[in-house]
Amino acid sequence: MSAWAARTMRRITIGRRTGGLLANCYRIQHRTEARHGQIGSIKQVHMKPRSPTFLLAACILTAVSSCVPEPLDAMWPIRMDSTEDVNKPDRFTLLPGGGIEAKGGGNATMWRPDVPLRPPYRLSMRVTATNLGLHPHGAGIVFGGNDVDNDKQAYSYFLARGDGQFLIKTRDGGDTSDICLWSEHASVSKDGEKSSIATNVLTIDVDKEATRFSINGTQVHEAKTETLHASGQYGARLVHDLDVRFDQIEIAAKK
Repeated sequence: MSAWAARTMRRITIGRRTGGLLANCYRIQHRTEARHGQIGSIKQVHMKPRSPTFLLAACILTAVSSCVPEPLDAMWPIRMDSTEDVNKPDRFTLLPGGGIEAKGGGNATMWRPDVPLRPPYRLSMRVTATNLGLHPHGAGIVFGGNDVDNDKQAYSYFLARGDGQFLIKTRDGGDTSDICLWSEHASVSKDGEKSSIATNVLTIDVDKEATRFSINGTQVHEAKTETLHASGQYGARLVHDLDVRFDQIEIAAKK
């Protein structure tokens, strides 16, 4: 194998192992630098145009077409609240940049299979509800996830909904506990104020002593970190009958 082919093989292999997607001249890449105490955010990396010869050689070297994205369940393993709810294959769509879009259906939690987050850190996500269903339902961030694939699941979640309210809760198995009941706040975007779409950027700042919850840049609540599940996996959660996009996911370690 020539030196050029070896370098090409190495680039493609690294991209696939880190969960990158090579499709239509862009690659979505999630970089983790846990070794240095820094956790990178999901971001889109645009690729320079390549000649047809390069693209053909890349596909031949990998023995599969590099224009086929990885399966959705590899990027966002999905868990339905009820075993009676059917997870339809076309309900969830992977978005450019590493986000996810969900349409209708039952309550669901989507997890990112990345290195678990440990305090202190900041996690931010844009949540756009494009269809609020019969009445407003919540969608937002989940964090501190442990045993998320079995009955011992434990995590915290921070949701906003289209009537201008937010909610913070924890889950332990089949039980949930209220950290902050549905509460109205002026910083939460409402459906119908400017359009039929409600967009909110949810952010959590998790320190060892306290965790601060913000929406669209304004703090809406603060809780003792010891009352939450703060260490573990992160992801997104939505309540039934919603059409929602989750994107602009940013993660940063804090000193």
